[in-house]
Amino acid sequence: MEKYEIKHTFVKVNKKFVRINYGELLFIEGLKDYILIRTLYKKYIVHKNIGNFTNHLPRHRFVRIHKSYTVSIDHIETVTSNKIEIGPHLIPIGRFYREKILSLLHIKEIKIS
Repeated sequence: MEKYEIKHTFVKVNKKFVRINYGELLFIEGLKDYILIRTLYKKYIVHKNIGNFTNHLPRHRFVRIHKSYTVSIDHIETVTSNKIEIGPHLIPIGRFYREKILSLLHIKEIKIS
């Protein structure tokens, strides 16, 4: 029997459930009791906690890089010692998450100049 991979999630926005395809999801930003979900085409503000939401995403596609950010690995364009670039967005890498991120992305070391 083949294993079926779920490629989307639903989030409640303005009393409706909106489908978010994982391939279109760029990053999630935590805003206290809410999260901002940024996709290729839209953004959504949802009443959820970033930790709980991140835990329901596929771990091989998304990674927490800061206490306030989770990003799509597929959409990462550039990485510096303290930031990740996804399209026009520069997202900070938290000190606590730095080594894990660099290892996951197979980056040996970034020297700060």
